[in-house]
Amino acid sequence: MAEQRLGLQISRYDPETHDRPEARNYEVAVGESMTVLDALVSIQQEQDSSLAIRYSCRGGFCGACGVQVNGVPVLACRTRVSSLDCNGSPVEIAPLQNHPVIRDLVADFDPTFLTLGAGEPWIQPDAESPGSGMDSDMTQEEVDRLGRSQACISCGLCDAAVTGANASAGFIGPAALVREFRLAADVRDGSDRDRLEKINDSGGIWDCDPDESWDDACPVGIDPANKIELLREASIANKIAGRKRVESEAAV
Repeated sequence: MAEQRLGLQISRYDPETHDRPEARNYEVAVGESMTVLDALVSIQQEQDSSLAIRYSCRGGFCGACGVQVNGVPVLACRTRVSSLDCNGSPVEIAPLQNHPVIRDLVADFDPTFLTLGAGEPWIQPDAESPGSGMDSDMTQEEVDRLGRSQACISCGLCDAAVTGANASAGFIGPAALVREFRLAADVRDGSDRDRLEKINDSGGIWDCDPDESWDDACPVGIDPANKIELLREASIANKIAGRKRVESEAAV
């Protein structure tokens, strides 16, 4: 039986030597259950050691290996070659959209982490927080209210799925808003009003048209578009006015 081969067209870019990205073609032998990451590692180790890629756990838990495959943001370690329908054309692989590129397929996440940090992504109990605040027990109903938002691995795929057609310039991205939802919906947090006020500003929940593609991109099933809609409902329900504690735990 003839060996099955796979063509890959990979975006190459080194800011020290290139003015713009350029596509370079490679070919690898297709192994059983081969993933896109397996193919990239094979190229790096056996054909072109200059290819820059990022990966760590290889199990879909760390979120480090995000790339665009045929225009779709995915985790390379969780995308099997056999699942790609290329009709004989090379698989196109590029760095994640909406992120600066450090080199080749390695996206720069510093701007993303700065945005996440600006939202003060930690629980801030107040006098009305149950029990002792952050260390309080939560009921199963209270945990379920978070809607898997606590499972975010900060992979950036949902941000990479955003296009000019479904977001305004300056939009902070679904990843940051999912983090705000996760905290605003937590009964232990006392800063939910402040959080809702911040995300009602320019670049927040009203500067986008939540799209199913954001949900499809999420590898852990968070449904970012749905979380943004719930934040909008919470904002409307609480009118974002006065000093009364926000009822976002009930609204979201």
